[in-house]
Amino acid sequence: MAILKSVKSFMEGGRNFEDVSSDVFPEVNLKAIRKGINLKEVSISDGQANLPSSDSMVESSTEQSIKAEIQSIRTRYGKTYNDNVSAYETRAAESKNKLSIDNIVNEERGLVNNVVADAKKSALKMSQAKQELVSVSEEIISFRKQHRLTHRLPVIKEKWDLWLFVSVIFVIELMVTVFALRESAGLPMVLLTAFIFCILNCAIPIVGGQYIRWVNYAPGVREIKRIVGWVWALFLVTLGFLGNMLFGHYRFASLELKRAAGSASQASIDYLEEMIIKTNNIGQDAANNFFNDFWAINDVMSIALVVVGMFAYLYCLKDGYLQDDPYPEYGARKSRFDVALKGYQYFVSTLVEEVKKKRAIGIINVRDFKAEINREIDSLPDNARRVESLSKGYLDALNTLEMRQTQLVSEYRESNSKERSTPDPKYFSVHVKVSSAQIKPVQLITIGETIQGSLISKIDSFSDKLHTEFEEIIHTIKDTELLISSHPFDVFNQED
Repeated sequence: MAILKSVKSFMEGGRNFEDVSSDVFPEVNLKAIRKGINLKEVSISDGQANLPSSDSMVESSTEQSIKAEIQSIRTRYGKTYNDNVSAYETRAAESKNKLSIDNIVNEERGLVNNVVADAKKSALKMSQAKQELVSVSEEIISFRKQHRLTHRLPVIKEKWDLWLFVSVIFVIELMVTVFALRESAGLPMVLLTAFIFCILNCAIPIVGGQYIRWVNYAPGVREIKRIVGWVWALFLVTLGFLGNMLFGHYRFASLELKRAAGSASQASIDYLEEMIIKTNNIGQDAANNFFNDFWAINDVMSIALVVVGMFAYLYCLKDGYLQDDPYPEYGARKSRFDVALKGYQYFVSTLVEEVKKKRAIGIINVRDFKAEINREIDSLPDNARRVESLSKGYLDALNTLEMRQTQLVSEYRESNSKERSTPDPKYFSVHVKVSSAQIKPVQLITIGETIQGSLISKIDSFSDKLHTEFEEIIHTIKDTELLISSHPFDVFNQED
């Protein structure tokens, strides 16, 4: 039956009752009953056979069949009613539990307390980033005090600016070198030689120049490194000068060899073999000239090559020295602090957004819970009305059954009497009694306005508590961030 499906859906999904309709307690199908027991034919045949006998006080089998049919319908009505009432009572018990103040208080744990605890747990993640920032800042402050640097901040030039000028110097040096070597060998060999020399002439001073900063250590602090720095600076300058002089000798020797080969257009085979040997040993010849007659470079282009090479070397040495603050380690420590600070600030901003998101989700959950409770409260009178309607419909259906039973019995007796040749049975004179059906009233669940108000007020306090707790968490995170500008975090304003 349709009502049974409604009851099942209600009990499984917690929905409200369906309104009582005519198909819950359908009207008795008299025609089907008459046909089922052959009421007309049996009443006539019984009457013609003078059955039941005139002195009988026992109902005929036909009347008993009528009552059995009506009783089966009554039983079916009763099951429908009891199932629906049972569903209501189950639902009512759920509503009573859901709308109890104890349940609301228990919900606070999941909707508020657990959410706040989760947010606080997330906020604790910042301690590691904070500790790293504190460690770096305390380290750089200690370094500044130890090295007497509290009077100034690190000075670090833009890397791209330095490398731009180095690139320009490299290109100029490469062009001059290629031009100076153009007559000493073939173009591929000239380009390769010039490129290798220019790379070394720029890379060595740039890499080595950063260690010259050791000379700037404060007196009394790392004296050994200061001495090493001076020795290293002298070594790099000497190395650059000697390297460029050696390359000048190489250019001079190769040019002299080419001139000698060009002047011997009709030379002997022995002379050509000697030129080939000298060509293969040109590096050794340049080194011999370098050690035996250091200043014996009287060619203008060779001298120009040495001058341009030294200029490029010293410029790159200066850039290597100025890549960072002149004081050793100072700029590197500042860079470490900048990385830690940016990482911490990013972590804090991300954490704040994460906490705000958790709060928003918490507020939505509280709002949904409040809406659910309101729906539950609103459903109580509707469910009560439906149960009352169900009870009334059930009573009406029972009373109708009594009348239909009386109607069918009367039809049997009237037809039987017409066909009889003997007096009617004695029990025919007893009128069929129509009794009013009675059912046990269902206890309805209601909730007063005062209790409703207290429940909703309690739920509203969840949102207030969420806002308060989360504001404290966010405020704590921001307070920690503000320590950067008022504590050792801000190393830029730290002075003795």
